[in-house]
Amino acid sequence: MEFLALLMSVLAADRVSKLIVTESMQLGESIKFLGDYFHWTFILNEGAAFGMLQGGRWIFIALALIIVAMGYYFRKDIVKQDWLTQCGVACFIAGTIGNLIDRALFGAVIDFIDLRVWPIFNVADMGVCLGVALLLWSILWQKQQEKHS
Repeated sequence: MEFLALLMSVLAADRVSKLIVTESMQLGESIKFLGDYFHWTFILNEGAAFGMLQGGRWIFIALALIIVAMGYYFRKDIVKQDWLTQCGVACFIAGTIGNLIDRALFGAVIDFIDLRVWPIFNVADMGVCLGVALLLWSILWQKQQEKHS
């Protein structure tokens, strides 16, 4: 149940943050938030991470649907895993769904977190990156435990 709760929490944070941005900002608008290093900048990204592979909407939708279908198919196995693996999968799938919704509805992903030294991103992107990091950490942790056993 914690798996689903985390997944839904990350997805809700993504959707709410994007709703706030789209309702309160104009496309291309940038608002200084914390000093010179953190801005809200509303853009639409038609590509993948860092704007790569522009125009690949249908490929990204297909990949996202495969990821979501795999998550559903393996759901009973996922919830039997350690908490770190569950958290990683939940964050990864939530981020995938968040950006899938954008691509399906708008043809592009809503990005707005602008650190000025990194490409503009969103909460779903953070979910995907955090999910991958947690899964890698889990794998390394398990390998380390096997060595000491």
